[in-house]
Order: sequence, then C-alpha cells, then structure tokens
Amino acid sequence: MAKISSREIKIKSCGIVIVRKEDEEYKYLMLRSGGYWEAGGKGKKDGDETDFETATREVKEETGLTNDDLDFKWGKINYTTEPYTKKRNKTATFFIAETQTKEITLPFNPEIGRQEHDEYRWCDFKDAKELANDRIKKVLDWAEQIIDA
Repeated sequence: MAKISSREIKIKSCGIVIVRKEDEEYKYLMLRSGGYWEAGGKGKKDGDETDFETATREVKEETGLTNDDLDFKWGKINYTTEPYTKKRNKTATFFIAETQTKEITLPFNPEIGRQEHDEYRWCDFKDAKELANDRIKKVLDWAEQIIDA
C-alpha cells in the first residue's frame, strides 16, 4: 500500500470512545447509524477547532453528553486511524472518557433533519468488537489497552 502524506488527508474527524463501569467491568458506548456501528461519537472538524474540541462538541451533539458528564481520567491520549474511505482521504482521531451516565439521548440534528444515530448500546469489550468494522476494532483494541494499563 502506498503511503499517504498528511497533505492528502482532506477530512479529519474526531471523537471519543466512551466507557461506563458496570459491575466492575467497563462497557463501551456503541452508536448505530444505518447498518454501521461507531465507538462513542465522532464527526468532522469545524474551522480552527482542536481535535479535542471537535471530539467533545461532536459527542454532545450526538449523545447529549457534555464535558461535565465525561471524565478524561486517561488524559488526552489519542489514537488516529489509518486513512479510510474510497479515496483514502479521511482519518478519525479518538480520545477516551468515562461517564456515569447510563441513559443516552440521540438528539435531533436540524442540519440533516433527523437523529444522526438510530440506536445505542452499552457493550462489553467482546460484544463491542463484534459490532464494529475492522477500523473501529483497532480503535477498541487501542482503548482497551489504555483502560487496562
């Protein structure tokens, strides 16, 4: 595979892998849009936002969780995916946060005229990986290593 320079990356998304402790085990928030499952929430950068600002804004827009609901107990460590899409011109950078909030809202997005996600689930690591595609499985593997460290 040919290496892709950062100048060829046209779209940058940022998000957060969100976990919640239940019965001494971490559960991962998985969001479904159509037939595709995502870890936490993510979306495209706006203007001069930092990756972290984008991630927290997108999570609030997609789940209703605010910075007050999220504990970045592992710091702002992050993971960026390999380029993806047919043109291989998009990457996604993920952070990790814990929440105590069990009930997630899936807010209406006026820009698209509907909710961005159809469903959410709190899954153990194994079940989250079963829902995820290969790209998101790598994100979950990374998050699991950080959480278990």
